[in-house]
Amino acid sequence: MRYQRVIVDGFSLLHRDDELRPLLDGQPALARHQLVRKAEAYGLLLGDAVTVVFDGRRGLNDAFTGFQAEVIFSPPHLSADGVIERMVASAPEPGRLLVITSDRIERET
Repeated sequence: MRYQRVIVDGFSLLHRDDELRPLLDGQPALARHQLVRKAEAYGLLLGDAVTVVFDGRRGLNDAFTGFQAEVIFSPPHLSADGVIERMVASAPEPGRLLVITSDRIERET
C-alpha cells in the first residue's frame, strides 16, 4: 500500500537516531536538516508526500529550502504530538497516513 502522506515526529526520532542525537547539543539545526533529509528519502519510498513535525518554535529561522518534505514547527500551545494527532483526525482518509514516531502513546492513539 502506498500512503498518501508519511508524517514524522521529528524530535522523537532525533532522540532515537544514534548518528544525529549527538548533534542536538551543539548543532541542532544541522541535526534537524539531516533528519528531514532522511525522512524525505525514506518517506517518499512509502508515500506521496512527507511532513516532519518538530516541537515548538525552536528552529523557525531554519531554512528548509530545497526540501521536498514539508516541515512544521508546532505552535506554543501544542506539542508535535498534538499537531500530528490533529492532522490524522482531520484527514479524510486517516488510514492512508503513516505516522512514524517512537512515542508509545502517540502510536496507540
